[in-house]
Amino acid sequence: MLLIVLITFALFFSNNPTSTPRPLSVPGTKDLLHPPTNPPPPSPPPSPPPKSKSGVKQQRTPHNQIRPIKTTITKIPYNQNLLLSASSNSYNYNEQTIHRVSTPGAILLGMHRSGTSLLAGLLCSAMNYDCGPDKNMMQPSFDNERGFYEMLNPVWQNDKLMAVQKVDYANRVMHYSSEQSWDDIKSNKVDFDNGLRAINNIGELDGWIQKDPRMCITLKSWLPFFSTAPTIIFTYRHPLEVANSLYSRDKKNFPVTRGLRFWILYNRLALQNSEGLCTVYTKAVKIYENTIDELERIGIELEKCGVIVELGVNEEVVREFVDPGLKHNSAALEINSDPNSKCDINLGWKSANIVNPAEAKREEKLFQQAMKIFCALEDGFNDGDVTGEIYLEPNSYDWPEL
Repeated sequence: MLLIVLITFALFFSNNPTSTPRPLSVPGTKDLLHPPTNPPPPSPPPSPPPKSKSGVKQQRTPHNQIRPIKTTITKIPYNQNLLLSASSNSYNYNEQTIHRVSTPGAILLGMHRSGTSLLAGLLCSAMNYDCGPDKNMMQPSFDNERGFYEMLNPVWQNDKLMAVQKVDYANRVMHYSSEQSWDDIKSNKVDFDNGLRAINNIGELDGWIQKDPRMCITLKSWLPFFSTAPTIIFTYRHPLEVANSLYSRDKKNFPVTRGLRFWILYNRLALQNSEGLCTVYTKAVKIYENTIDELERIGIELEKCGVIVELGVNEEVVREFVDPGLKHNSAALEINSDPNSKCDINLGWKSANIVNPAEAKREEKLFQQAMKIFCALEDGFNDGDVTGEIYLEPNSYDWPEL
């Protein structure tokens, strides 16, 4: 009788699906024997380490050191006529193909000794912009310890474009003609091999930054090689700081008068040649004194122009980059210190040159001419315009005759 009862119970449980024993489930563990019918997708592979940048190598930024930037993208239109007309997205040069640059990026314009290297280094080391591969970069020197953040090919090509017109970075800059340079390239009067390499290199970068002060002069020579208009970052520094810095570096060839004169010419060319392009304006003093906030603002403005990267600022890299000791030749006394007031042209400024009174007079005249331009640039910031717009109209401004 007992045997019959046991057999009956065994048959009952074997036919009842609800009685099937369930495997032991422990929170936080995987059920390897009974996976779900629709398993979740595999986890993405870990992100590769960020690319090495020139100068300070970019390390992955710890979460607690990043200052995320929130922004709404508003694409700003640009003047399509600046790109000229082109029947295709490539050019043939000496049986080689030049692909017009279509990836969004920015050309950084500013006079020599105006903090362009610092700004480019911060954008490409403390943020996610790309100045190019290390092997193509100009190496640091005694007068630029952090590095230049300039790709050599564009620098070499700019020198060649200017040389054929008997122009260089410090001589006859107002005589350079972009129209003539196009003819020189088409006729093979100028070797454009470095230009080809530069354009093809830039086209492979995302969020690229191209920096060379010579671009203030030659910018329009390069525009036909872009199918997407480059954004411009324009930066400037107090004219006396620039002139004193040039003089300290090369007293024989750059007296203060020449430095002031070139400050006027370079800023004029940068503003005139880039008019119509989407432009982000900044200035050296903001980069030195309010680095994080100014980098964040520049990033937001670049997004509005279509140069989009994952925004954030590595504060540790910023602290390593911005050494107060690198800001030589301060001319802070020449600027009204109240950020809400108009710029002070300082008409009473006197040259320190007591050896040559005639040269001193020229310094004072050039200083006043430069300060008039400087204050026209400053008014865009000092009137509370946080976007850094300028009030100076480059092609209608009454530029001094030099």
